[in-house]
Amino acid sequence: MGSLLDETTTWAEFGLNLDPESEKATCPQPGKQHLDRRLAKALTDTLQLKHPTLVQSRGIPVALEGKDLLCRARTGSGKTLCYAVPLVQRLLQLEAQGLAPLSGLILVPTKELIAQVHGVVTTLLTFCFDVLSVDVLLSGAKYTKAELPTMLVTTPSSLLALAKQRQAKATMRPLADTLKIMILDEADLMFSFGYEEDVKSLCALMPPKYQAMLVSATLSDEVQQLKGLMLHKPVVLKLEEPRVTGKLSQFHYVCHKTDKYLIIYTLLKLQLIQGKTLIFVKSIEAAYRLRILLERFSINSAVLNSELPHSSRQNIIDTFNEGLVELLIATDEGLGADKDANAADADEVDWEEEDEEDEEEGEEGEEEEPEMDAEVKEAKAKSDPSQRRSALRKGSGQKDADAEADAEMEEAEEEEAEADEVQEELPKPARWRKSKDDQYSITRGVDLHGVSTVLNADVPTTVRDYVHRVGRCARGGASGTALTICTHEEEPMLQKIIRAQAAGGTGPLQPLPMQLSDAERFRYRVEDMAKGLTKKNVAKFRARELQLEALHSEKLKSYFEDHPEEKRALQRMQRQLRENKSIRAHLKSVPSYLVPETFTASTPVQKAVRDANRASGQISSASKRQRLIKARQQDPLHSFDEAGSAKRRDRFTRENMLARERKIDPSTANVEALPALSRHKLWKLKHGKRVRKPTDVFGERRRLPFGQRLRQKKFGRR
Repeated sequence: MGSLLDETTTWAEFGLNLDPESEKATCPQPGKQHLDRRLAKALTDTLQLKHPTLVQSRGIPVALEGKDLLCRARTGSGKTLCYAVPLVQRLLQLEAQGLAPLSGLILVPTKELIAQVHGVVTTLLTFCFDVLSVDVLLSGAKYTKAELPTMLVTTPSSLLALAKQRQAKATMRPLADTLKIMILDEADLMFSFGYEEDVKSLCALMPPKYQAMLVSATLSDEVQQLKGLMLHKPVVLKLEEPRVTGKLSQFHYVCHKTDKYLIIYTLLKLQLIQGKTLIFVKSIEAAYRLRILLERFSINSAVLNSELPHSSRQNIIDTFNEGLVELLIATDEGLGADKDANAADADEVDWEEEDEEDEEEGEEGEEEEPEMDAEVKEAKAKSDPSQRRSALRKGSGQKDADAEADAEMEEAEEEEAEADEVQEELPKPARWRKSKDDQYSITRGVDLHGVSTVLNADVPTTVRDYVHRVGRCARGGASGTALTICTHEEEPMLQKIIRAQAAGGTGPLQPLPMQLSDAERFRYRVEDMAKGLTKKNVAKFRARELQLEALHSEKLKSYFEDHPEEKRALQRMQRQLRENKSIRAHLKSVPSYLVPETFTASTPVQKAVRDANRASGQISSASKRQRLIKARQQDPLHSFDEAGSAKRRDRFTRENMLARERKIDPSTANVEALPALSRHKLWKLKHGKRVRKPTDVFGERRRLPFGQRLRQKKFGRR
């Protein structure tokens, strides 16, 4: 087993040039570091790094020489620092000559990757932020600052829009005069996310001489095309990294589609899956269904999808990385290469779900249909010649009109065929759907810290999707587990993935050693909670999330301050949509009688601890809990006494009273405080009767009989 790090060198001594007569010396003084001391301090002190990775030790020296670089390395190998360190170092060297704004550009395909790369570069500028600056520009946003930064992290379309906007106002120098270094991260996704025309337009704005670096996880046709557009005699680094110490264990489990929630619940509640878990589903609605189900069992989770705004998505990612949420449900949307292949299937699924929704709405009540365009109405009128034929039949009362009716029916059939052609050209009237962010991808580029398990609740549609999904765990030498839950309808795709993984050398997919009988005892719980996962409840849950998003929005903060009644109304609405968790508090924990015996068996260490406690006379917490449960249990078929009566009878016996009397010192004891020894008094104590206390006055009754009370009230006290 190899290592992901290059342990032959450290960041402190990285890149030493020990040949004083070398013509290609990378530093003015041989034997000294060619990395700036401020940059080296940020790497060793701020980032706490000691050894570079293999891709960094091979790629950084080439980039520092000013050569174009095409780097291919797998996910999690440290590609971000591979281009960020040379970028900062070269700009620090050129700073003495004077740097113009936008001297360095980093182009990435997604918003999440923009925030991640910006964080890494900002950390590298910890000790040189007074010389260099870095900023971000998200898609759809305008750069409002007067001065442009030295380095900008953005997307190709945003950069092109910024250049046109600033150059039109003459507030920005052309990129051909300022650009020194340009980097494309995740280059194999640029065309997939629709940036092909933007990249070609940017190439026309570039200077004749500049350094470019393309970084990618694969060398696809898109990368080869970008290589021809942007690179000049590049150094191609195809790093074949050895297998790292961490191990990726891959499993699959085939079940019926109705048992999927049952399997997930069993895995989570029996703690077969531990640590940070990333669950992938096929659609946004499926993600919210799963989250609602888990929330009803008091399992905390979060949903990450393309319909959320970028700030919310980034907040969820930060929360997951900090460990506040250990279960993240995500969709793998955003992979444009797979959109074309699965477009037809997605359309069929959308229309099928829409039909099911229509049936549910028909049961609850009919709704008004949306108004259609005039062209659609006209096409529908033409496409329904049955009414015309029936009218012709009714109006043909005479025998000599049969021939004319047949002729008109033939014309109607011709018009029907023409109407069908028009109908095919017209778009289908679809329901309103919330716009999705095209620049979203959780399976590529985004750094999720400490993911130990990837659970595919739905089988990926392609082998490529599976590789990128499981690539979220077992990163940086850590071990991880990938589990795919497959239905019988998805087995053909699962077989393709199994063959591809076996041929690729990443390890085979093994069947999960789990018996469905272990999960059968939880079926009534899961099916009972899953009955309420209707589209109406999912819509309410999503509406409440949008309301909470609006209440916590920084942009609406000033508006709510001016209109407090609007805020109170929104708070009232979201409270009405909140589910009552108190009625499901009993589902938070799993009773001991439902846990399979294989999970309750004691380990040798646990047995040794119990034996030691038993020898010392200590009672374990489990024994105390069992005694408490047994004391609270009451079987009405054996006794109709109140709970705890048997325990009270055992307590008030002559032997116990004699033992208590022996502990009392007779010389100092109060006679009234001595334990009862008479048979009559013990019987009263056993059966919960009233016994005279030492504070009672001898000979005085506490409670007079009913007749005496009436007599005393009538004749007075004598």
